[in-house]
Amino acid sequence: MGQGQHILNDKSDRPHSQKPQSKNVDKIHRLYSFEMIPEYLQSNPYIRTGYRYGLTFKGCLISLLYLNNESVNVWSHVIGAGLFIYFFFRDIYMGNALPLLISSVDYYVVLFYTFSVIICMVCSVAFHLFGCMSSRAFADFLKLDLCGIGFGILGCYLCGIHISFECYRTWRLRYETIIIGIIFIAVIYYVQGIKQYITQNIHVTL
Repeated sequence: MGQGQHILNDKSDRPHSQKPQSKNVDKIHRLYSFEMIPEYLQSNPYIRTGYRYGLTFKGCLISLLYLNNESVNVWSHVIGAGLFIYFFFRDIYMGNALPLLISSVDYYVVLFYTFSVIICMVCSVAFHLFGCMSSRAFADFLKLDLCGIGFGILGCYLCGIHISFECYRTWRLRYETIIIGIIFIAVIYYVQGIKQYITQNIHVTL
């Protein structure tokens, strides 16, 4: 069952078995079992412990420093984002240093691809790090994550099509237009679907 389906089924922010301590107390370092968290956070039944729930923004940042169920997701994307940020600025430097070896269009297409991956990684970091704050935060950051994924796919496809169809520029333009349209429609449709599900089932005003 995917994360969108868990949003569908959830009616409350409260854990099933135990209520967190106090809304005024930042539950830093406190981890919950699978049975204790709200259903919208139960995306993987094979991970039984280590869940964060109800943290503040500061608490989520602090959770970077200790092991929890999202540690691998967060740090793998943080490292990936760091690598592509390095590639991005390296490409800027190389573009300025070697202007005669590549066309300006090719240069900006590759640069856009690198930038799109950075956006994808950063949005995923935000979702996996801050999605445990509340059902509203989960919904908002999930939409952000999906938009980031769509942007990353867009950059990947445009770069591949641009290089592959170098000798067929009319077809290249057609394919690029189709890909942009499909991804734009898909992201809007899915984000609106999540908004509708949340409004009907979690009673969050978006």
